[in-house]
Amino acid sequence: MPGYVWAALAVFVAGLAGGGAWAGLQGVRAWQAGRLSLGRMRAQGRALSQQTAEIRLQGEKTGRAGSQLALAVGDLRRALARLGVILAAVGEAQLLVDRLRWLYPRK
Repeated sequence: MPGYVWAALAVFVAGLAGGGAWAGLQGVRAWQAGRLSLGRMRAQGRALSQQTAEIRLQGEKTGRAGSQLALAVGDLRRALARLGVILAAVGEAQLLVDRLRWLYPRK
């Protein structure tokens, strides 16, 4: 066999080996990047799950506070109604006292 055939065969084998090595290296890098991305996604998933749990707890607290607020508003309305009755009674008593003062003036 002539020398140029051996040279061509050597170039072919070197190219094949170099290409295989480059493809293998790229595959290893892609695998490492995939593992790193998977780890980050798992960590972000855990953080998202924790934030969701916190938001759910806040929602439950808000719901309880809302029902307590509704009860407090009802109590306040009843207290205002009582206050209205008391103020009306005080007004009537004051009117009676004013009439008595008119009948019996001070000396």
